[in-house]
Amino acid sequence: RVGRVLVAQLAVLAGIPLFVAWLRVDASVALSVSLGFAFYFVAVWPSVAACRPICAELVADPTDRANIVAIWVFIEGAASSVLGGPVVGGLSELYGYDLHAKDH
Repeated sequence: RVGRVLVAQLAVLAGIPLFVAWLRVDASVALSVSLGFAFYFVAVWPSVAACRPICAELVADPTDRANIVAIWVFIEGAASSVLGGPVVGGLSELYGYDLHAKDH
């Protein structure tokens, strides 16, 4: 049980410097892609390592637990797929991004 939380904490601690380094990279595309891959590689660990198993232990019956976690993961994935693009597009327009602006 301690290992789950430790993995989540280590992933967050590893993700912070990776993200900061990724934002500061200017010169190399390969380095930027590598840092982005490394960041997203560890960014998913806290949810899988800690949140889902700990929340799944709240349900006593194993059959109910499997059903609840399956529905939870389905709703999470479906909502992020359906709402992710429009929300990001709306926020980018809200903060001034113009798709039709011309660079000169």
